[in-house]
Amino acid sequence: MGRIAYPDLTKITDPEVLDALERAKRVGTPRPESQAIRSWVPDVLKTFSNAWEKTLRHGFR
Repeated sequence: MGRIAYPDLTKITDPEVLDALERAKRVGTPRPESQAIRSWVPDVLKTFSNAWEKTLRHGFR
């Protein structure tokens, strides 16, 4: 089974991606390791993070 390597997080410059990664590291959810993998495709990480925040952290409003 193939594995997806972690990206070099020091090369990420997108502030929204960096914010999502820092929040995951600080809060622990979603798991920082999973967020790191999602950062390979920034739009995936952003969409996932926004959905996570709206539904799981802040609840349905």
